[in-house]
Amino acid sequence: MFLKVMGLSVIVTTEYLADGIFLEKRFYRPEVLKLEVLIKNGQKEGVENRYYPSGTLFLQSVYRNGKKENVERGYYESGKLLWKRRYRNGRVEGFYEEYYESGALKTKIFFMDGKKETFARGYYESGELCWELPYKSDQAEGVYKEYYKSGVLKTEMLFVDGKKEDIVKGNYESGALYWELPYKGGKAEGVYIEYYESNAMKSDMFYRDDKKEGIARGYYESGMLSWELPYKNDLAEGFYREYYESGSLKLSVLYKLGKKETIEKGFYESGELFWELPYKNDKPEGVCKEYLESGELALEVPYKNGKQEGFSKKYYENGLLSSVSFFANDKEEGIRKKYYRNGSISHVVFYKNGKREGWELGYYPSGCIQLKIFYQEGLPKRGYMYNFSGKRKMLTRAHFYLLNLGKPLYTNF
Repeated sequence: MFLKVMGLSVIVTTEYLADGIFLEKRFYRPEVLKLEVLIKNGQKEGVENRYYPSGTLFLQSVYRNGKKENVERGYYESGKLLWKRRYRNGRVEGFYEEYYESGALKTKIFFMDGKKETFARGYYESGELCWELPYKSDQAEGVYKEYYKSGVLKTEMLFVDGKKEDIVKGNYESGALYWELPYKGGKAEGVYIEYYESNAMKSDMFYRDDKKEGIARGYYESGMLSWELPYKNDLAEGFYREYYESGSLKLSVLYKLGKKETIEKGFYESGELFWELPYKNDKPEGVCKEYLESGELALEVPYKNGKQEGFSKKYYENGLLSSVSFFANDKEEGIRKKYYRNGSISHVVFYKNGKREGWELGYYPSGCIQLKIFYQEGLPKRGYMYNFSGKRKMLTRAHFYLLNLGKPLYTNF
């Protein structure tokens, strides 16, 4: 039998065993078993096994009259126990236990009549308590606590009828307050405040009905404003501004409905324009330009729909080209050329699909050949270097290692 469920192809076979009894098997693909279970009078009966596509056991359950009974176990693909829980008449009863692949206990939750009750606890792989949360009739009820491995309280929050209430707090491992956020009826309501470990305010933002509203601000530890961003209905709306600790503007960009629009600008601390990048619908669109503090153009990078597209150029402070390369769909393609300050070529490199391909050629300022390296799929395969008189020497693995580190090769041989 061949079934197609929710767009997924499923192969199902049924083997007749006796009156009203069949063995059902499901396959990922031919010969790759996904599930096997006995069907008796239209209901699952006995052991059901589910498998990973690799063939190892994923889940083992026991059925009686169509309802789960006894211990159900889940497994890692390695075969190690992932979790186990006990069923009685189709409902979880007793402890659910989850394990790390090492075998150490990860989570322990008590169930009564299919509902979580008393404390649920999580553990680090090394055995220390990671978190604990009280339950009552399947709802979180009481104080959730999370701990560092050292045992110091990391996070604390109150649950009432399964919803967060009161002020939720986070702490540094030193015990100092890290952040706090008020909740009401399970929703953030009020001012979120984050602190440096010194207790100085790091950032603040206002929440209304679980959504950010108004101007969120960040601060240097000295108290000076670091950044600010207005929110409306949980979306950034207006100018995001970032500042140097001196108070001068560092960055400015406009957000509309949570997305960057128009030109993002960065500034030197002196106030001079550092770079500018046009945005459209939260993606770079147009030419990114970077400037020296003296005002000269240093870099041009074209973008289309958030990806580099076209010729990218770097300049010396005298206005001459330092390098030029071409990008297509965010990957370097074709020839990249590098130049000396006097305008003569220093390097020619070929790229294909973002990787070096073919010969890289390096030149002395005089125009004489200095270096030849052949690349395949971005990896150097062979090469030569030349001294000032034109004498050639084959490159070794040690030379390629130095090149990968960006180190110069000495050609005075």
